[in-house]
Amino acid sequence: MSINLFICGIHAPLNTYASFIGTRLPFSVSSCAGIHFSFLTTMFSGQWTAAFLAANRFVATIFPHHYAKYSKNRVAVGCISYSWIVSAVINVPPLFNIGGLYRAIPPWFGCGLQPDGASIVSTLSAVIGVYIPLVVVCGCYVGIFIRSVGIKCRNRVNVESAKVAVKTKSDSSQRRSAVTKMLFACAVWYCVCYFPHSILITSFFNVYQRNPTTQLWIRSLSWCGYVGNPFIFFAMSEEYRHGARTLWGLLFLMRPARTLNNDELKGTSHMNTLTLPATKPSFP
Repeated sequence: MSINLFICGIHAPLNTYASFIGTRLPFSVSSCAGIHFSFLTTMFSGQWTAAFLAANRFVATIFPHHYAKYSKNRVAVGCISYSWIVSAVINVPPLFNIGGLYRAIPPWFGCGLQPDGASIVSTLSAVIGVYIPLVVVCGCYVGIFIRSVGIKCRNRVNVESAKVAVKTKSDSSQRRSAVTKMLFACAVWYCVCYFPHSILITSFFNVYQRNPTTQLWIRSLSWCGYVGNPFIFFAMSEEYRHGARTLWGLLFLMRPARTLNNDELKGTSHMNTLTLPATKPSFP
């Protein structure tokens, strides 16, 4: 979530700025190097984080007895560290004009990676940063989906002597099926939004560069990958909707208390000075 927020809050405005006024005030080569290097590193890290999350869900579903071993803090720290380190390393070569160069790409002069056409550095970067994690995500969620369908089919057997147990399993299966469908929909949405841009950049860069309209559409499709996820969560997850309602409720309750004006303070002071009339105790 934080990675998506960083990309949508910082890189998306910079990209929009370059698309509209980049022809008049383009970024310098050094500025483009820093901007696009940080963008690719963050994006690739997000892809690998999604892959590790999918692997975590896969282990929890397929190998539940081994889940405790793979859900420890050191495993999570290792996965996050791997995501950022690998994503940064594979994007370093273009900073030194190896395999390509980060620069303002015409005709919109937005920052991007221009491959040199001879090296495989840009292709290798896309394979490691986009293709492999997305394949892992899709493979894990397809496996979870197949496993959940199998469990659901087994739970359809109506055993009269174990109605309560069957009902409990059915409820658990329905919840697992709902989560699986949501994650599978997210994986499909990821592939639809991210694969076209990576394929065009790595394999058909000249075609991509000669078609300004294609650039805008493909770029918009990539941004839709970040925008669409919350809508998928809201539409398919009751727990996500409940969490969002709770979050907004907490934000609403954290509003600063309204300060009282002078008249209200006087009224409050007057009320504090009122006392109940003393009553004489009566004894029988």
